[in-house]
Amino acid sequence: MSKTGDATEPKPRGSNRPRGGIRWTLNHAAAEFGLDHSTLAKRLLAASIRASDDGCYSTAQILEAAVGDYQRERTRQVSAAADMQELQRDALRGSLVPITVMRGILYEIGIALKQIVDSCTMTQLEKENFCLNIQNLSDTNYAERVRRQLEHPDGDEEEKPEPKKGRTKNAGARKS
Repeated sequence: MSKTGDATEPKPRGSNRPRGGIRWTLNHAAAEFGLDHSTLAKRLLAASIRASDDGCYSTAQILEAAVGDYQRERTRQVSAAADMQELQRDALRGSLVPITVMRGILYEIGIALKQIVDSCTMTQLEKENFCLNIQNLSDTNYAERVRRQLEHPDGDEEEKPEPKKGRTKNAGARKS
């Protein structure tokens, strides 16, 4: 008897397997594979597996939904673990700096630069422009630089971004 409950289905001689393979209803497959009915239904849906016209699934379809999901997840976990090991290795080598550490360093550099600028003989406008240019160096600029560096590790990058401009002499003047 097949898992669909049809006892009259013809079988090949010398075999207890019905012609065309075993056909599974959702309930029979869930019970046989030790899965909850709704779990198997969700996995079939996630794998875009639809029942045939008879409302049943092949063994291959059930296995893909029941086990294939596990294999994909396991592959993803192995890949994530390898990525984490590479990050840890890079951190130990000193070629990777945590962003919180980098922000602290940049903050201290910014304070030191502001103190130098405040005490130098530049005009007030030049000081403001310098400080604006420093402020324009945001985290997203650093993230973009890192992305470009990873894409072009040999430094053969096509385009260099232009630095942002500070205020001009007429920046404070109102237009009438």
